[in-house]
Amino acid sequence: MEIPTIGFSYFEPINIRLIATDGTEIPISATGTGNTRFIKFSDLAAVSNASLGTKNVGFTDEDGDGFKDDLKKELIFQIAF
Repeated sequence: MEIPTIGFSYFEPINIRLIATDGTEIPISATGTGNTRFIKFSDLAAVSNASLGTKNVGFTDEDGDGFKDDLKKELIFQIAF
């Protein structure tokens, strides 16, 4: 299965952050080089319940695995770079 990607022809995104509803910026890691980045939110340390506490980043912990990496229908999240 091919994963759709968007290339960055003139800009290489670095310093990628997840933005909480209160404006807090949470650094998140991405893989890839050049014009492609992948962010795997499942089990990402930055979105663990311990790291986020009560911060609202749009994700929830629906499956009870200790990570706010589940996105409910019609909810949104915001990233910046």
